This record gives sequence, C-alpha cells and structure tokens, in this order.
Amino acid sequence: MKKIVLLLLLCLCFIITGCSQNGGMMLIKKPNGTLVERYFVPFPQDEIIRLTGNNILAQQKVSELLSNVKSECDSQIFDTLINNFKQALIYDTTLSQEEKEYLFAGVEYSSNIPSENFYILGSITDISYEITFKDSDCYNYFKKSNNFINEEKVIEISSNIFTTTTKVIKDPLFDNIFQNTITIGQNFVTQVENQMINVYGNYTWQELKEALNFDECASKFTFTYVVPSARFHSNASEITQSGGYYYHTWNIPKDNLDENGNSVVKMEYWTISANRWVWYAVTLFGAFVVALLVYSIGKLKEENKNKKEKDKKNIFIVKK
Repeated sequence: MKKIVLLLLLCLCFIITGCSQNGGMMLIKKPNGTLVERYFVPFPQDEIIRLTGNNILAQQKVSELLSNVKSECDSQIFDTLINNFKQALIYDTTLSQEEKEYLFAGVEYSSNIPSENFYILGSITDISYEITFKDSDCYNYFKKSNNFINEEKVIEISSNIFTTTTKVIKDPLFDNIFQNTITIGQNFVTQVENQMINVYGNYTWQELKEALNFDECASKFTFTYVVPSARFHSNASEITQSGGYYYHTWNIPKDNLDENGNSVVKMEYWTISANRWVWYAVTLFGAFVVALLVYSIGKLKEENKNKKEKDKKNIFIVKK
C-alpha cells in the first residue's frame, strides 16, 4: 500500500521545477461521456542536465531517473490499480457477464515515458500518466474498487420555484490521511526526495534543490476539472477557457489541514438546472395568455368593424 500511495499523482508530483508550474492532476470530462484522469509532473529536463554537467553523463542520469519512475509507477501504482479494478469485477456477483466485459474494457492507462530503458536525445517538459474511462460507470467502479483513492464528498441540493442547484463539497484527495497524521500531500515530498537522492546522491540533490527552488514549488499542487460546459460553477482559484473547454483549477497547499485535521481549502462545484415542469407550466400559461390576447384583440377589431358598418348603414338610412 505504501508504494501504491507513492502515489497516484505519480510519486513525483512535486519534482524539481523552476516554479513556473506545479505538479498535480486533471479530471477531463469530454462531450462524448469519456473521462480522463491525467497525472502530470513538470520535468525541466534541459535545466537538470545543465545543472548536473551538461554532458552525456548528465543525460544518462536523467534517463535513469525517468526509467526508474516508469518502472516504479507502472508496477507499483497503475498496474496495481488496474488489477484491483479487474479483480473486483471478477468476483462481483451483482453484475452480469455482459456488464463485466463492458466495464473491463472501459478502463486503460498510458504514459508519455517509453516502456523500455532508453537514452534521451530530445527534450521533454513533463512526465504524465493518463487513465481513460469510457464513461462515468467505468470511472465510479474503478474508484470503488480502489477505495483508498475514492474521495469523500457531501452533496447539497437546494431548489427554488424555477431552478435546482446541486453542489458537491469535498476535501482534496491529497488531504487523505496516509499514516497517522501524515497526509498524501506531505508524503509526496518525502518520496520525491528519496527518488532524487537514489539517482543523484544527497550532495548533488541538495544543490539541485536549492538551484531549482524545490521547497517552494513542492509546497503546493494543483487540481483541475476540465469540462465542456459553462454551466459548471466552482470556487476554484482560477477559471479559464481554452479550445471549447473550461478549466477550474484549485491551488492546494501541501499542508492543507488545520489543527483539527480539517481541510483548509475545500473544493466546491455546482450546476444549476431548470425545473422543467415549472417552466413547461409557465410556457403553457404564457402561450395561453398570448392566445387569449390575440383572440381578444381579434374580437375587439371584429366588433369595431361591425360597429362601423352598422353606423354606415344608419347614416345611409337617415340620408334617405
């Protein structure tokens, strides 16, 4: 379990970076119902190579680090998560064989790190993993089968005559307690340092740590919901739009718990939907009022016309 929680956000979610960007995760909801969880790690490869000699040996060290990360994350994190998911399906007696096959094929993961041990010639800017879910059923079952990554949340529903607001309030995943009072967020930093020390040695790591401002960059991470609808609202630190998607980003400090163990920064998001039957009734009533008004105006015009014709006849009779 310790290696699994090494973690989900890649065991390197606070890896060295110039602090222009932090590690974190995204949950992307696509219009076709597909969901993608993306775990990303800023990785300033060129800067690391420059600071560690700017030679072939420095490139080999980066290759070694990435190879270790790939091996560790595949075998100890993502393979384990997928296996937990598949084992739960196999022994689930509440599902039909057809439902099991559908869910089984509905979850897969990928990485931008090649599978084999490799020598880096080009430059990469981050390390990322993605878990793709065919739909929300696959996503929910995956979370259920890996309950230690399932986020606890409170759902509040409030209504007025015309609309219903559904709000979700939850603590960030990174605040889940890992061991006693150590949170996942706190554990990230320790794991990163261990990884870097293993590859570069403590002395070189301390130099890199200072030069790349690691402590400040490691003090927070980001969580982003990416949705295709402007109807999704939140208390996110930042909301931006790009390529037809809306990005709701929370900046979460590593130490996000108060003295009582409660999250200081909470994630809140909500949608507002129209009460259809009320609007149907309003529409029908409006249509009735319009029809009645049109009928009344038409009736009034007809009466005025008849009155004018009657007056003309009376005038004609008088003249005679």
